[in-house]
Amino acid sequence: MSAVIQTTDLTKRYGSQTSVDRLTMTVRQGEMALFTKAGFWKN
Repeated sequence: MSAVIQTTDLTKRYGSQTSVDRLTMTVRQGEMALFTKAGFWKN
């Protein structure tokens, strides 16, 4: 199946605060992904 969401080494900073550090992931068609303040879940 093809990737619907894909990241490689994604980093997000707010000033000096790093909120995401080198995230690499793939969510394929038919999979579920949940993004929250507490983290990431994929099924």
